Amino acid sequence: MTKSTYNPKYVEQFDRVIDYVVRFDKAALSRSQWPSLYPALLGLSERLSVLAHKQNGLFQWLLSTHIQNLAYAQSLRLKRVAIVAGLCRAHNYHRSDTQVMMMAALSADISVLSLLNKRHNGEALSSAERQRFSQSALLSLKMLSLSGEEQPALTQIIAKLKRYRREIISHQRAPLYDGYTRIVACASILAEQMTAARPLHLFNACAQLYKATHNVAIQQDCDTLVNFYSPQLLGSRQRFEENDYLYMGCHPDGQYIFTDAQATKSRFRLLANPHWQYRQPVRYRNWSSVSARASVPVQRASPDPQAQRDHDAIVAQIRGAHGYSDIEKVIAQDDTLVAQIMMQASQYNRGAQKASSLRHALSMVGLYSVGDFIARVMLEEKMLQLCHPMAQFLQARVHSAIRIVEDIARQTKDLQHERLSALLLCYFNFFIFECPQRLSRTIALNPLKTPMQQDIARPLATLLGVQHYDNEALRHYLTRHIGSNEWVNALLNSEQQPFDQLNSNARLCCTLKIILFYTFSGPATASAWQQQLVKQTMVDWQGPSTKIERLVDRALSCAPHNGI
Repeated sequence: MTKSTYNPKYVEQFDRVIDYVVRFDKAALSRSQWPSLYPALLGLSERLSVLAHKQNGLFQWLLSTHIQNLAYAQSLRLKRVAIVAGLCRAHNYHRSDTQVMMMAALSADISVLSLLNKRHNGEALSSAERQRFSQSALLSLKMLSLSGEEQPALTQIIAKLKRYRREIISHQRAPLYDGYTRIVACASILAEQMTAARPLHLFNACAQLYKATHNVAIQQDCDTLVNFYSPQLLGSRQRFEENDYLYMGCHPDGQYIFTDAQATKSRFRLLANPHWQYRQPVRYRNWSSVSARASVPVQRASPDPQAQRDHDAIVAQIRGAHGYSDIEKVIAQDDTLVAQIMMQASQYNRGAQKASSLRHALSMVGLYSVGDFIARVMLEEKMLQLCHPMAQFLQARVHSAIRIVEDIARQTKDLQHERLSALLLCYFNFFIFECPQRLSRTIALNPLKTPMQQDIARPLATLLGVQHYDNEALRHYLTRHIGSNEWVNALLNSEQQPFDQLNSNARLCCTLKIILFYTFSGPATASAWQQQLVKQTMVDWQGPSTKIERLVDRALSCAPHNGI
């Protein structure tokens, strides 16, 4: 158990955020304000994501309270935002992922705010209003002036949200692939149940959704949300004798902290086994009473933060090492890294026997390749620890791509496959960890949906759904993590220049990219310039074949995961 107090600065910011949501809704009702909606949404979601990661307990208070003087649509979306914040923190998602889902939770229905209030009040909708309600996703995207290239993840969440909501509560066992949309859809359903005419407590809403859905991922989200907020939401009411008490958190000795809701001064009471009651949500007269209670210190469980190794420092020291002894001194203190190196070094032994010691493992790899080998091992371990709504898809896609490249590289003359594998892993890590909000599973499933043109380079990041990025930021990231070498320049040049202007290394990077595109896109016919490029490159490097079809067949034999 770790002690956590609410920073008054964040409590004040959270108070202002509610006012910003009201002002944002007013701006959405005026067509002249539409150009300013997206910048306002960007700033508002950034504030919410910071609060979700710094003071997530404030969102617990929001889930257990009812804020007066707010329209139904505003209360609905604030509850939705609070549930998204809980799920993101429970799954330990990156703050950029949280921000994207916050944006979707606030903007998915900004085109029908008045209709939501009207429907909640029991008023009948006209045929024109019902048609507008059915097209709310397209209208919301139009109001925000969003394009798929600028915010692909946000665009897809808004476009697919209604379909995901239908499939969640349907009797079919339909798979829901997009983790972003699944989480926002789950939060939307729970928020509606919490703001209905007869509102449910969050735990009751989770239990009801758990029983109604046949989707395993949604059931896991409900279970995760309840476990994260257990034993009870902050601010939940408990009645003892004549007084109402509010749950404030867990004491270090295992008892539960309650405070008198009617007392002007803080009066606490400790209970070992309280009888939880959450049939009705707690209702405050205004938010100031909530912020006053939120300043009380709270004890809650939190996982011990895992020690993060300084990847850059280790790689830099290995690059400056002069022998096995120097390398061994750098990594000997990290037991997890040593175990991974000894396990993966066995592939260099013809008998596939495990290394007997760290020095033995390093000597099996070889001094020339050991630096790239260690960098690859560390990057793979970082990928395995990925926390992302699409983590399973991203891990499988990257693992399959690296396996295909390694298989081709091993059959190519004078090519260090460890250096190439470490480079591509670092390349993919840049997009997954530095700009996760730009990833798009829809684009990644078919990287050749639009044919490649000879004079316009298509980035390898299309395999992750990214079509545009900052080249200088990528160069700096690669140089910082694996050092500057000729292969970094070759990969970046293959992303920007036409193939007839590339050198030998860059042509090989472009060839590998074409093979990966055709492998993951399914049956497709290669153009003449692509056949020419692959043939010329494979002849120069003495590769396993000069035909794209045979290379793709060889790649498919590696059993890659195409994400379907």
